[in-house]
Amino acid sequence: MGSSSEPAETAKYKATLMDQPADEVLEAFINYVNTQGMTDTPFRYELNGALKHGQILTAMGTLLLKNRSFPFVAMIAPAGIK
Repeated sequence: MGSSSEPAETAKYKATLMDQPADEVLEAFINYVNTQGMTDTPFRYELNGALKHGQILTAMGTLLLKNRSFPFVAMIAPAGIK
């Protein structure tokens, strides 16, 4: 262990959003949608499951709107992925 006078180690690479756990990627996506004004009021969600296959995320859950709820499937990937 280094002393407090030694500089802390820095990360060797910069993590991208898709490097984060699946639930955090979905949360970032939902937060983005809510800030874009696509709905009259921001919505909440319940996540039933999410998995990543490489750089592609598939998530399933329920969108919780004011008086209703709807099941959803979201497939999220970085721009330009083939």
